[in-house]
Amino acid sequence: MKTRTHVSAQALAGAIAALFATATFGQAPAANLAPLEHADWSKDENWLCLPNRQDACAIPLDTAVVASNGSYSVEKFKFAKTPAIDCFYVYPTVSLDPFSTSDLNPGVEERAVIERQFARLGAECRTFAPMYRQITIPQLRAGQGNGAAPPARGATGQGAADVNEAWDYYLKNHNQGRGVVLIGHSQGAGQISRLVRAKIEGTPAEKQVISVYILGGSVTAPRGQEVGGTFKSIGPCKSRDQVGCVVTYGSYRETLPPNPTGQAVGAGPGTGASGNNQGICVNPAALLAGKANGPATANSYWAVEPPISSTTKAPPRWSKKELIYQPFAKTPGLVTTECVDKHNRTYLEVRLNIDANDGRADDVYGDIMTPTGPNAGWGLHNLDVPLHMGDIVALVGYQSKAYLKKK
Repeated sequence: MKTRTHVSAQALAGAIAALFATATFGQAPAANLAPLEHADWSKDENWLCLPNRQDACAIPLDTAVVASNGSYSVEKFKFAKTPAIDCFYVYPTVSLDPFSTSDLNPGVEERAVIERQFARLGAECRTFAPMYRQITIPQLRAGQGNGAAPPARGATGQGAADVNEAWDYYLKNHNQGRGVVLIGHSQGAGQISRLVRAKIEGTPAEKQVISVYILGGSVTAPRGQEVGGTFKSIGPCKSRDQVGCVVTYGSYRETLPPNPTGQAVGAGPGTGASGNNQGICVNPAALLAGKANGPATANSYWAVEPPISSTTKAPPRWSKKELIYQPFAKTPGLVTTECVDKHNRTYLEVRLNIDANDGRADDVYGDIMTPTGPNAGWGLHNLDVPLHMGDIVALVGYQSKAYLKKK
């Protein structure tokens, strides 16, 4: 049995504020002539998560399920005892290292994002999450004009080299022919997308891919087609039992859609946009409801005690009636999502089903705040994964069964 250590709310202080950054819209550090470094992936310390050990994935994940009257029951989390598949995850931009590129020493921010985005997949799969030398929060903030650039460190392409080598090591030493789900968010979504194109599509390993999750990152295809853009052979998932497909979306409030031009994190080009490609959006809740698209109720897992940041909208009390002592909360029926093509963008539209007279929260957090209000260029980027965390876990379960049956 795993011993679980919870990441405290105080320890998350830097991490959650960091989640808004993404390599897609940041500025990469200037070319560095330092040579690429090669980590030893046989060393456990270079992995945030590996099977059967006490690590960032072995944490408390019990959840308070909050009813409309504000009372709640506790949903106990159970890790799979003998999972038949694997999940390989690359985390988003979280490193607060004061350089352009992070090191391989995990900080509280890397452990925190595992708690919010990946550990729950332990209900369906063996969990693998390598450290990698990513573009840091200070570097990305500088790239967007928010502060001076930090000192340069590391070789150009070091993060991609780390992810490639970690994947190669996993495939050779851990996989043993098992099916695998690949998951990434934000900068991690970019890394997973690149990894699939560079080292998986067109190779024997593609047959082992159960599904790919590109969350808070854009996947495109030529207009009227499903492949031939970002991916050559991996098209959008259209049912919960489909394998070898991609789930992808970027989240925006119904009341604050993405910018029709300029920055729109995770949103792809819509039918009204110029160019030959169109964005792909796949709603995991819709697939679970038995449809390829259309509105569906999201199965969200909200962090109970995220820190309050000057750039991130403060979290609500999920229950107005009771204090919640579990690390996560669920609010059944609070959120409906739908993939839409509006405002020259393809994205996941998030609708809040608010009843101001009930005993639950009247809003969600996650907006990136500016002096004049929420930033429409980021949407609910912070919540891309928590918003559909329960749906992702359930969908991976269905895809796993379909893959194993087919195999």
